[in-house]
Amino acid sequence: MQKRKANITELVLNIIIIVSATLSIGSFFFVAADALGAMGVIAFRYFTIDSNILMSIASICAIIWNIKNLKTEVEQPRWLMLLKLAGTTAVTVTFLTVVFFLAPMGALSHGWRGYLGLFYGNSFILHFTNPVLAIICFTILDKQKLEGKHLGFWGLLPTVLYSFAYVPCVIFLKIWPDFYGFTFGGNYAIAPISITVMYLFSYGLGAGLCRLRRGEKT
Repeated sequence: MQKRKANITELVLNIIIIVSATLSIGSFFFVAADALGAMGVIAFRYFTIDSNILMSIASICAIIWNIKNLKTEVEQPRWLMLLKLAGTTAVTVTFLTVVFFLAPMGALSHGWRGYLGLFYGNSFILHFTNPVLAIICFTILDKQKLEGKHLGFWGLLPTVLYSFAYVPCVIFLKIWPDFYGFTFGGNYAIAPISITVMYLFSYGLGAGLCRLRRGEKT
């Protein structure tokens, strides 16, 4: 009965994640968000958008399993758990990067408005609500064990793939501004350090989320 309740709750939260992400991202084609200030396809260059899309894909796949699990308890495929791990880690990277880096940097320039601006309107959903719901689903509601070595690499994967676009476009081609401030005002020599920190950060988050799954061994 407890597993059934957890499954139903996860189903509801997955639906919320998909609907809220779809509406929030869709708004970029009509009204520019206060925090990102980008419209149309330009919005897809932001990790915030891409991570929420990845999490939505994972949620869609999870919903199919949730529904099947309502009738007969079936084992969750490993690929789905790893996809959920990658998506959850990606939105958690978004959440923590905004809270501890981007928002404080904004506060230095614009005071408390610079901090809260990243949690206003659609940005609140993409930066906070969806990441929190994803963490709850992965660490609390998902009852199935996820075992294996170096699971943190699956959490690292979205960051690595995104860096393959961000680094060339910002540092080499210079067709994107450094909107995440990893070069600290154009100091490209520091970029390798920033990239390494983000890689380690993402790997650690992925491994940490696995260990938060009801204390199960990973």
